[in-house]
Amino acid sequence: MQRQSREPTPIRNTDNEFDLDELANTLDALGNCQNVDLANMDTIIRAIITPKPEVFKKVEEDSVQDYETFGEEGDLDLPWEEMICEDRDTDEDESVKKTVKNLDKILERIQILQTEILIQKKKEIQTESETEMETGEEREPEPKLDPISCELGLSAEQSEILCLKRAQHRLQCEIDQLICCYRNMRSILHEIGRKLSGVECQILKMRHLNKKHKKWMAETANDLEDCQTLHQSLATAKLSKQMCYLVGKNNMACGIRYSHRYLRKSLLRRHLDDFNFEISDAKMFALDIVAEIDRRLANIREKAEMRPILNDCKCASQCPKRDPSSKDVKGY
Repeated sequence: MQRQSREPTPIRNTDNEFDLDELANTLDALGNCQNVDLANMDTIIRAIITPKPEVFKKVEEDSVQDYETFGEEGDLDLPWEEMICEDRDTDEDESVKKTVKNLDKILERIQILQTEILIQKKKEIQTESETEMETGEEREPEPKLDPISCELGLSAEQSEILCLKRAQHRLQCEIDQLICCYRNMRSILHEIGRKLSGVECQILKMRHLNKKHKKWMAETANDLEDCQTLHQSLATAKLSKQMCYLVGKNNMACGIRYSHRYLRKSLLRRHLDDFNFEISDAKMFALDIVAEIDRRLANIREKAEMRPILNDCKCASQCPKRDPSSKDVKGY
């Protein structure tokens, strides 16, 4: 009866970035699954089969020396062990060394027993094979039946096919999981690359700023002495706190004095009105003075004009009469 083989289900490429060549590479990296025992790949049979006895490796003498020198050399490397070893007594160190040696001896004894058991098994297998070759009897291996297949009433071949299908399904699930992990890893790598590009841009900016800073330092290196001299001159010329207080007090006094001397803006309009009134009053007074002067000058002219007439009258009364045709009249 031929075994029925199940073709693997094709994997759909849901992501555009995933390639079939990359899938082949991931499958090649899994190793040779056909060489693995089928019982180790099935969860149900793995739970039924008893675990194989573990063979311990031989403990070398260097490991014993490492255990013996653990308290001496390990103290130099780890600081927390120094603090613990300082509190330990010499008796405890010796007891630890003895226990380590005893454990090593026990492990060696177990290893020797395991090797002896393996040698005996090999000898038994060789003797059985020799006896079979001599007799020429061929014994067919009895197939191991799965308890689940026995309950379902399946044959040995059908149970083996069922185990293969389950193993294939599990492998397919693991492959799908590996593909998901690969996609996640690829997205993480893209994100890391993007962050690295951003970091490189920042590094370039920092380099550019560093060049500018170095150039500025080279330009201002010669001005350092000038800055120091200017600082010293300012330090000598600057005022102290007490002098600043005195200068401020004097300036406030001068401001108050000048504020009393000059008019304020609220009083300026009133004083201007008073000044204009005084000016108009002065104009009226000047006009009155001019009118009085004109009046007095007119009186003086009238008096001056009347005086020669009076003199003529007096002369005429005192002197003889003359001919009116004569023109010898004295003027005033």
